[in-house]
Amino acid sequence: MKNALYTTFNDAFLETGATMIYSFLDNNKWFEGDIIILHDEGDNCKFSDENKNILKKFSDKIKFKQVNSKDYAPIFENFPRLTEKHFKSSFYKLEMMKKDEYDIKFYIDADVCFNDSVEELFKIETDKIKAFMCRDICSNNYGSYNVSLKTDEDYANMGFLIIDGRKLTENDYSNIFKFCSTITFNDYKNKRSFKGVYGDQDCLNEYFADAVLLPALVYDAHFTQINKDNIDKVKIFHYYCHGRKPWDCDLKSNAFDIWYRNNYFARKKLY
Repeated sequence: MKNALYTTFNDAFLETGATMIYSFLDNNKWFEGDIIILHDEGDNCKFSDENKNILKKFSDKIKFKQVNSKDYAPIFENFPRLTEKHFKSSFYKLEMMKKDEYDIKFYIDADVCFNDSVEELFKIETDKIKAFMCRDICSNNYGSYNVSLKTDEDYANMGFLIIDGRKLTENDYSNIFKFCSTITFNDYKNKRSFKGVYGDQDCLNEYFADAVLLPALVYDAHFTQINKDNIDKVKIFHYYCHGRKPWDCDLKSNAFDIWYRNNYFARKKLY
């Protein structure tokens, strides 16, 4: 099997993204796949050659995939509320839907910290399921530790997405691209939907109606939900939502503090 971890971040979030990657590699020494950073030519997600070279020194597993932002213009035009560039670049995770050599494709946002091995996520095996997600904090049963099929009452956070590449067809990318380019706000049926405000998140919640939901408090735990009773179960800390990112947060856990303030860059001074 050949697997890949995908993420998207730009020059402005170099240390944040590097910290995420460092925490992943440090907790998953078994991982022999590729780490793919999705970016564009600079319209929404600029990544300079200088910063690419910094990260290449960090790990030889890191690869860069430049997306042509103009190719995504039909989607951007269909989501006029996407005024912030990072919401636009979040659609680049659709690149995972292209048929290629990777078996398990795991997308994770840059504002997370791995706290333990997630090897089991790369060993997922089902007969038909293509996508695996975690509930958003606003979803029903957010605190459930059960694995379950997604329902109309659920709403997933797209900072975490696993695609089983073995089940992709040559048409999957074109199908999902067309879906994102043509769906209208009136088409959103999910009761937890933000009606297109979060772009790819709303869209993919609709497209992958038959996804499997993994326990968020293990694999996509919002920092406000972490406490002394459940912290030992958390494998991935996620600091999503405006104004409460890990670099300016009074942490309920010290996970990001450990990784960010003592990360590879702080010690090795690659700058």
